[in-house]
Amino acid sequence: MKKRREKKMGTAVKPITQTPELKGKYADELLKEALKKPSPSAVERNLRAQSLLKKLRG
Repeated sequence: MKKRREKKMGTAVKPITQTPELKGKYADELLKEALKKPSPSAVERNLRAQSLLKKLRG
């Protein structure tokens, strides 16, 4: 039997760049927020939530 490989979160993320519609201070704040890495506690919380969903779905 083959073992299932776990999917890694956020492996195929395309970079966000400024566009004519998205520029200025708002765009800078948005890009900074989008490029932040999650904290270790957030990663742990997401992994626990993911495993709970797997259990609930059967």
